[in-house]
Amino acid sequence: MAIQVSSPLVLQALGTNDSLLRKTMTHLPIFVVFAAPGYAVTALTMDKLGRKTIQVLGFIMMAVTFTTMALVPNLEEYAMPFVIVYGISFFFAEFGPNATTFVHPSEISPVRVRTTGHGIAAAMGKLGGFVGVFAFPFLLRWHGLLSAESAAQSSAP
Repeated sequence: MAIQVSSPLVLQALGTNDSLLRKTMTHLPIFVVFAAPGYAVTALTMDKLGRKTIQVLGFIMMAVTFTTMALVPNLEEYAMPFVIVYGISFFFAEFGPNATTFVHPSEISPVRVRTTGHGIAAAMGKLGGFVGVFAFPFLLRWHGLLSAESAAQSSAP
């Protein structure tokens, strides 16, 4: 998922230029507090709210959190508010599109093509993730938010 792939940029915004292990251990609590409950809430509410409602709500809330990150000046300089907004986006990524991507295609496809429907849905999700992750540094540089040096540092192991 693009949120997880962009984690080095998020951790760099928080000022952590540590080793990969240290960055992983910094990201782990964010995942445990925000993303894992997203899966649990989905499992508990999917039949009550419906798959489409959960997916749409997830996308809307992700858009709200990403817009907040983009529009609030210097949000990354305030560690806790930034982590909370980033964590909420993580929650809704797991609550919405990530969880429903696994369930929805297999339920709506006829049995004889169910695996094909699921495969196509998974492939499109991966393709979208690839395009987003690939384009993100170019978009940042295009808007002057990321210099060539910091892009190279964020992609280095």
